[in-house]
Amino acid sequence: MRHNKIHAQTIELLLSSITMTMGDDGAKASFFYGRPGTPHWDRRMGADIYYHFVELKLASLFVRSNGPSYLRALAISDITSKLQDFISSNFWYLGDETFAKFRDEPLNQWISEATKDNLADALSNARLRVILQLRGSVVHGRAPDVYDSSKYPKYYKKYKADPISDLELIAAACLRKTVFDDKLLVHVDPNADIIKEAQAAGRLPRRLNNQSILSE
Repeated sequence: MRHNKIHAQTIELLLSSITMTMGDDGAKASFFYGRPGTPHWDRRMGADIYYHFVELKLASLFVRSNGPSYLRALAISDITSKLQDFISSNFWYLGDETFAKFRDEPLNQWISEATKDNLADALSNARLRVILQLRGSVVHGRAPDVYDSSKYPKYYKKYKADPISDLELIAAACLRKTVFDDKLLVHVDPNADIIKEAQAAGRLPRRLNNQSILSE
C-alpha cells in the first residue's frame, strides 16, 4: 500500500459519485478499458457507469483543497475531468466487481476495501505526480539534468510523451489561469497549412502530437 489518507478519501468520494444505474440524476459515461497503462487503442472491454454531479463536484472540491498546491490554479471542471479520466483509465480494478451488477447504491457502499486500496494506490502514482517527482529530482540535486533522471525514460515509455513538454503545458495552463485570468488565448499555429502539406507529402509523420498531460 503506497497511498495516504487523502488518496483514500478521494477514492471514497469519487466512488460515491458513481452508480451502475441512472437513478434520478445520473449522467451516463461509456468507455472502453483495459489494464492500467493500456493505450487507448488497445482498450477492448466496455463499461457504462453513471455520474452524479453533486457528489462528483464534492470530490473535485476535496481534491482541490487537499491536493498539491498547483491544483488551486485549475478550474473545478478541469479537476473533475481529470477524476473522470482516472476512473476510465483504472476501471480495470472495478471490472470484476461491477460486471453485470446493476445496483442503485453508489460504488463506495459495496466495492471491496481491497479494490479501493488498489485505486488509491493508482491515484498516488498518477501521471501528474510522476512528472512533479521528475522535476523534483533535478531541483533537489538528485540528477544534474532532466534527461539524466531515471524517471525520464520511464515517463516517456509509459505515457508516450516528453515530460518536459508536459511540464511546459502545465506551467502555461497555470499562468493563463492565475496571471492572465483565462484571457490569454491559445492561438492557431500559423504554419498549420505548411505542416498539413508536409504530412500529405510524407515529409512529416501523420501524427505529430502524442497524448499530452492536458488532453488525457
